Amino acid sequence: MRASYSIRFITEHEQDRVLLKSVLSTFGHRPTVDWHYEKEGSVDVVMLDIDHCSSFDLEFAHNISKAIIFYTADMTLAAQKPLVLHKPAHARDFLQVLDKAATYLADRPVVTNKVTIVAKPVSHVANDDGEPVGVYSM
Repeated sequence: MRASYSIRFITEHEQDRVLLKSVLSTFGHRPTVDWHYEKEGSVDVVMLDIDHCSSFDLEFAHNISKAIIFYTADMTLAAQKPLVLHKPAHARDFLQVLDKAATYLADRPVVTNKVTIVAKPVSHVANDDGEPVGVYSM
């Protein structure tokens, strides 16, 4: 069965966005995956121009996607992140990182319900040295 994944590009440079969207529309139908661009809403992958983004952009990318492709001129980032596309983007490199992203997404465990456990301090006690120690309730 073919997979279908969505992607969004977050970059200040319209030229990069147009180039990447063009390559995606031309070559986005990979042997086992169909990629499509989504302008709004949650997506499977965000390609984030990490050289020109704010901390808000990074947090936003994490909140709306399952994976982030870091688009950067910084060659050292490749050793730190699993999905990196180096500037300037070339179609071959872009397609290779899309294939890596598809593998990453396919290997992820499926999460059907997200549960958040918040620990709240309910009382304070002191340890043997008299320092306060929080007692938490889940």
